[in-house]
Amino acid sequence: MTFKEYIFHKADRVFALDTEFKSDRTGTHPKDVVCYVYKDLKTNEVYRFTKEERFGVPHFDLTNSLVVCHYALAECGS
Repeated sequence: MTFKEYIFHKADRVFALDTEFKSDRTGTHPKDVVCYVYKDLKTNEVYRFTKEERFGVPHFDLTNSLVVCHYALAECGS
């Protein structure tokens, strides 16, 4: 069993997450969230949310889900 097969078997949903930011004036640090983009790796469905859409509320029921971050330090801090 490959790692991908294992996580697909164990998790109900597997999301890849990327968050787009406006940077500070130096261009080196994320400042404000612009949008969130999720791709369900099992179904290939893509979901896009702006900052105003459900900000502060989970976008999905994440029970038994795996979220893979593009850049975890930025995504987890948003």
